[in-house]
Formats: sequence, structure tokens, C-alpha cells
Amino acid sequence: IFKESETLKNLSKNPKFVRIYGIFIDSNNLRSILKGNAEVYYNYPPAIIMEYMSGGTSLNLAESQIAYSSYWPLIVKEIVKEVAGALAFLHSNGFVHLDVKPENIFFSRELGKYPEEVYRNIIGSVKLGDLGSAVRIGEKISQATPGYCPPEQIEAVILGKGADPKMDIFALGMTTYVLLTLRKDNPASDFLNKAIDNYFSGNVSEALKNVQQAKQVLASWRPMLPQNTPQDLASVIIRSLNVKPEYRPTADEIV
Repeated sequence: IFKESETLKNLSKNPKFVRIYGIFIDSNNLRSILKGNAEVYYNYPPAIIMEYMSGGTSLNLAESQIAYSSYWPLIVKEIVKEVAGALAFLHSNGFVHLDVKPENIFFSRELGKYPEEVYRNIIGSVKLGDLGSAVRIGEKISQATPGYCPPEQIEAVILGKGADPKMDIFALGMTTYVLLTLRKDNPASDFLNKAIDNYFSGNVSEALKNVQQAKQVLASWRPMLPQNTPQDLASVIIRSLNVKPEYRPTADEIV
């Protein structure tokens, strides 16, 4: 992130992202931290200074009563369209976000208390945050959130493979599913968590076996969507969650 700090700051000037104003760390402190000196980390932590988002996150919104209104599918649709637009810009500039999830989708202003008011105010206020997780396409990765990332992202961490934009598309599809249904029942999560645990304990073969199990359960999973789900939103979810990356849409196609 520090190697790419100026690039990420410039990318964040796009209005679809939470703006990054500065990334700060002392190189001597960084070396000390990497050697395991926790005290230095706590006393002089690395810092990313970002734009303040007064409207909270899409996770906050999903946990409110707004999520039980008839406007909710339309609100989710607007959120997804804006995030897909942010990803299209990021991908076209050669980067992969790697951590798309409800906690990283922000609103630049307070949206209001009533469903119709929120739907009206959400237009133009959605921003994708945490560009600090982004890496260049093809670059080795260490970032993954098992509840949202595709199995091949964990596989890439284990095998030292590079980042691919299709990883973000799967994460956006899972984010859309979670926001729309208010369910966190991704059948691959347990296997991917086990894969990470096995990888960090040095059992690479078992970790890769867990990844394959995750792929198998996803291949047979049929997400149950609410009856009032707009057809195009349902299509985004089903296509984006395809276990085979080549069959997922691009961010531009989602928009």
C-alpha cells in the first residue's frame, strides 16, 4: 500500500470512492513492526487519513428498519450500480480492490429515516472505501474475507498467484445477496476459513483441499432471493456468484 500510496490517493479522487488524503508511516518503525515489535505498532501505528462518511455504511443500513421496506430492493440496486461503477474505474486503471463487502460501502451524507427518503438521498452518495486493500492486477495478494471472496482468491493467497478483477465481481455478487436477503449463509465460508487456518498452520495440501470443497458447494448452491427482487438484480447475483470466473460479468456489464 505504501508503494502505491500516491496512485491510490489519485484514484480515490474519483467521486465513487472514499477519498484518501494521506498514508503515513515511519520506515524505521515499519521495519521494527515487521520484526515483531508490537509496542512500536501500538505507539506509532500506520495511518490512512480518509474522507469522513457521515451516512455510515451499507451494513448499518441493512441492520435498520429500512431493510424491511418495499423500497429495499431498489435501494440495493442503486448501491450495487454505484459500487460496480467504482470497480469498473478501478479495474480499467489496473487495480483489484480485493475486499468488497457491506462494511466497505459508505454513504457521504445522512440518508434520512424513511424508506422513500433514503431511496431519494442514496443517489449520488454511495462510495466504495478501503482502497488500502487494492493491488495491481496480477500482483500477489494476501487479502481475503472468506464470507465474501471467491475460492480462487484464497487459492491465490496460498499459491502466490495474482489478483484478478473477477475476484471483485464475485465479492460484489455476494455483497448484493447479503444486502438483499439479510442472510449470511454463504456455503463456502466454513471451508474457506478452514483453508486459511490450515495454510497458516503450514498444511498447504489440506488448505487446497478445503478450497476445492468450497468450489464444489458453490457450484451446486442456488441462492434463494425474495419474490420482489428486480430481474436484473437477480441476474447480477446469479452470474456474479458463478464459481467459474470466466462466466462472471464485468463491472461495466453490471452497471
